[in-house]
Amino acid sequence: MFGTLNEIELERLIAGQWVGRIACCDNGKPYMVPISYAYDGTFIYCHSDEGRKVNIMRRNPQVCFQVDEMKDMANWKSVVMEGFFEEITDPKERNDAMLTLLNRYLPVISSVTTHLGEHWPFYPDDASAIDGLIFKIRIQSKFGKFESNTLSPAIPG
Repeated sequence: MFGTLNEIELERLIAGQWVGRIACCDNGKPYMVPISYAYDGTFIYCHSDEGRKVNIMRRNPQVCFQVDEMKDMANWKSVVMEGFFEEITDPKERNDAMLTLLNRYLPVISSVTTHLGEHWPFYPDDASAIDGLIFKIRIQSKFGKFESNTLSPAIPG
């Protein structure tokens, strides 16, 4: 069965993942990279160093963000969101966003790119001590699809 995710399923999928793909466009050239994130029900929050994606998004803040859950090729869910990049520079808003990122669920085995600060999983009392920039995606639209087939053929081996 192939179908469209309803609002509850969309929210559950976005909130339940920790890595998505962000796409931006520079002079007609698309650029997409994976990034870890946190979702508070309104915004996607990300931590990053300066670099290509941030430079592109500063010039053209329109972005697309995708998250997936894939059990196998016949059982998956995917959400695509369109929105706008907003760099967070206000100290209080940055601290709140950093706490959202620090308090997200992460798997036990994770990557250095999901760690915020050199002392992860611990962090300082003042989250402003963590380097890097924080941005949010103001979501304008989101839609999702799924495929579910419990009768998928078994793969030998």
